[in-house]
Amino acid sequence: MSTRVHPGNVLFIELLPDTRACEELEKIVRQVQSREESDVVVDFHNVTILTSRSLTPLMHLRDLLRSRGQRLLLCSLDQAAKGVLSVTGLDRIFEIVDDKSTAMAAVEAQLDNVPAEQSGY
Repeated sequence: MSTRVHPGNVLFIELLPDTRACEELEKIVRQVQSREESDVVVDFHNVTILTSRSLTPLMHLRDLLRSRGQRLLLCSLDQAAKGVLSVTGLDRIFEIVDDKSTAMAAVEAQLDNVPAEQSGY
């Protein structure tokens, strides 16, 4: 797993291939719990299988961020992973974008609309 903090305190996470996605997502939940402010972008470009086991930490992460008024964006999901989210109805509750650049642009656009006293600048 590769983790970077981008401007605006956005945590960008690139998951490793399939077999470790669930464990990585659980680590992300713990990492986000220890951070005060952070929108999160999770890049799935290395993941070709999204299992039910991976959905639980994703839901926890979404709920945690939502309770703080922060965003979780999922990007670069392949068709099979998008299909899993669609069949389960989770595509309606997750913010899914095509790729990293679209995700970062969405977060940056929101940051541009936040008053200075709320953004910390």
